[in-house]
Amino acid sequence: MEDLLCDLKFYRIINGYFEIQVKDQRYKIVYPNNQQKYEAEQLYVSLMQDSRFDIEYLNNSQLYKILEYNQIWSTEQQQSLDDLEENIDKFKVVLYKQYFDDDRRESTKQELSTLRKFQKDLLSKKHSLDYLTLNFFANNIKNQYLISQCVLTLKGEPVFGKNYYEFDLDLLKIIIAEVDKHRITSSDLKKICTGELWKRYLCSNNVFGPSIHLNDDQINLLSLQKMYDNVRQHPERPEEAIIMDSDALDGWFLDQQEKVKMRKLKNEALSKVRGKVRGHDYIYIMTNGDQDQIKAVEGMNDLRGRSIARSMREATKSGETVSWKDVPYIKQELRSKAYQNQKQGVPVK
Repeated sequence: MEDLLCDLKFYRIINGYFEIQVKDQRYKIVYPNNQQKYEAEQLYVSLMQDSRFDIEYLNNSQLYKILEYNQIWSTEQQQSLDDLEENIDKFKVVLYKQYFDDDRRESTKQELSTLRKFQKDLLSKKHSLDYLTLNFFANNIKNQYLISQCVLTLKGEPVFGKNYYEFDLDLLKIIIAEVDKHRITSSDLKKICTGELWKRYLCSNNVFGPSIHLNDDQINLLSLQKMYDNVRQHPERPEEAIIMDSDALDGWFLDQQEKVKMRKLKNEALSKVRGKVRGHDYIYIMTNGDQDQIKAVEGMNDLRGRSIARSMREATKSGETVSWKDVPYIKQELRSKAYQNQKQGVPVK
C-alpha cells in the first residue's frame, strides 16, 4: 500500500495537481506558477510597507523585549538553543562514524531524538508570540492568497478571484487545512527518489522539461536526486545504508566540511613556513589563538608530534618565563643528542 501511495504522489508531482474533498464538493489543487508567486510576493511587500500596521503589530525588536520582560525568552535560552543545535550536529557525525556499531547507532539515535525534543520545546517558546508581529500577519495573508489562486473546480475554473479582501475566508481556511494534509514531505520525496518508478524516468536528461516552468516539488525532487548522485560519485562516498539515513548522511556532510576547512587552514599555516625551515623534522607555527587554527596545526602532527606539543604547553601554561632548554622535551632531546655525540666521539661543546 505504501508503494502505491508513493507512486500516486509521484504522478501528482508530474501532472502538477491533486484533488481534495471538502464536504460534498471536490476541488482541483494545482501548483502555483511564477506569476502567482509574484502576485503573492507583491501583496506581502505592500503589507510590510503599509504604515497603518505599525501600531497594530510588533517588529522583531519590540517582540524580543516583550519576550524578555515576561521571562518567556532570554539570551541564556538562546545560548542553550545554539548549543543544542551544535550538539545535534556533533551527534550526527558520531552516528555517521559509528553507524555499523549497532548499539552505538541506536544509542546515538536516541540521543538525537532527546535533543530534538528539547530543541522543539525551546523553539516553541521563542516563537510563541510571533503572531503579534507584522511579518507573521503579512506572511499568513501571502500564503492564503497563493493557495487561493491554486484552487479550481474540476472543470478548471478558479474558485477565488484576485482580490484577497473579497475572499470567502471561511471556505478558504477549510480548503487550506485539507491541502495541508496532502503536502509532499521530505520523507515522501526520499521514498520517491529511491523508488523504481522514478529510476525509470531518469533515463531522460530533462525529466520535467524547462527548469523555469518546474513546480516546487519537481525542483525538490531533482535537487534531492542531484545530491544523491554527488554523494555516490564522491571519492570518499559513504556506504549506501548511510546515504539512505538522513541523519547519518548529514553527519557525513558535516565531516566532509570539517575536513575541507582543516585542509584549508593547514595549507594557510604551511604557507607561512618558507626556505630551509620546510625541511626540518619539527616546525613551530604560531597561531592567533583561534581554536580552528590551533586544531588545524595540531592535525598536522602525528601522535609523537602531538605528545611533544602537549609537553611544551604543560611546561609553559603557568605563564612564567621558561628557558627553552628547560622544556622537558627539549631537555630530553639535548641529552639524547649528547649521548649520540659521545658514542661517535664528537667533542662536547
